[in-house]
Amino acid sequence: MGTAEFGIPTLKILNDVFNLDTIVTNYDKPSGRGQKIRFSAVKEYAITNKINLLQPKNLKDEGFVKKIQKINPDFIVVVAFRMIPRIVWSIPKYGTINLHASLLPDYRGSAPINWVIMNNEKITGVTTFFIDDKIDTGDILIQEKIKIDKKINAGELHDKLKLIGASIVEKTLKGIVENSLQRVKQIQKKDFNTAYKFDKKNIKIDWNQNCLEIYNKIRGLSPYPGAKTSLVSKSGETLNTIFYESEYLVEKHNHSNGKIIHEKGKIKIKKIEDNTAEFVEILIHLPPGVSPDKTIDALYAFSDCEISISPNACIIKNDKPYFMSVSDILKQSSAHTLDLLKAELEILLSEQQALWHFASLERIFIENKIYRDIEECETWEAVIEAIRKGLQPHIKHLKEPITEE
Repeated sequence: MGTAEFGIPTLKILNDVFNLDTIVTNYDKPSGRGQKIRFSAVKEYAITNKINLLQPKNLKDEGFVKKIQKINPDFIVVVAFRMIPRIVWSIPKYGTINLHASLLPDYRGSAPINWVIMNNEKITGVTTFFIDDKIDTGDILIQEKIKIDKKINAGELHDKLKLIGASIVEKTLKGIVENSLQRVKQIQKKDFNTAYKFDKKNIKIDWNQNCLEIYNKIRGLSPYPGAKTSLVSKSGETLNTIFYESEYLVEKHNHSNGKIIHEKGKIKIKKIEDNTAEFVEILIHLPPGVSPDKTIDALYAFSDCEISISPNACIIKNDKPYFMSVSDILKQSSAHTLDLLKAELEILLSEQQALWHFASLERIFIENKIYRDIEECETWEAVIEAIRKGLQPHIKHLKEPITEE
């Protein structure tokens, strides 16, 4: 059971070494600005490897529980998923095992990898334990430690721990079957760290903190969700900014915390992400006597398209220079803007039609009780065929064709 990419190495081991019968992951739901349906990494793995897949909205749903009981598993392995109810975790013969990305009981919660870096920990690791009625409190089975490099970010640590985690899941399952592991109860104290969920407040940079704390926050929140702050220009305009990378330098200076400085007559813009290059560095060297402050203001103004255009301006069109008047440029710009707005509206229409399509399928599936037809199916192909037959009378009312996905 799981959703995040962190669980993929564990899935691979379960599929290669053991008899992986069924994968359980979250149900599909719209996400992102476009509210498009995106499959989780776990669902993609199940589809690619043709493994039976369940996506319950409610883990206490009677139909879902009966399916797990019918499978009669020896183990349920949980990696980065929801809280599992007792009616489910008590089903397996040997129990339900959870893989957690910290050295429990320290850093219980949803974001342990990020918080160990943000708190400047020197050591972290992974833990397998038996699930019980509370979150991350069950008896510990195996732990493995790893040193935290002082320059590593959360994404890089995530990729290391997911591989170590997969290996100890294999050792855990074999150890339980061979009766060679000893359960260790977790110490219950109040002074352990908690891996809190992220919100708008705790991902913001506090410029009153010291340099090391800010540096750790940036790398602890990279690449997701990113350390956020707001920069205010001299004109008073606020620019919301996300930091993904920084360097920690120890130098003597007299500047106040949070002051942005330029260096020896040049402005350095690092890691611009665009459509032509992934990692770009732009160095603007200024001639003697040119003010870096005025250049910064000019660059900021340029980024907001606040530039003056002479009556005999030149533009590049189809890789060729064209001289035109301001009036002609404004007309062309307006026409281009109209085309862009039209294209954007067409994209929005397409996304809304897709949402309508999936909502219609869900409604048909529930109102016509198609789920009853698939409860007795023993293969994935039989499930697909039963759903196809149930949806057939309603195809004429849908705006899009029905696919297996």
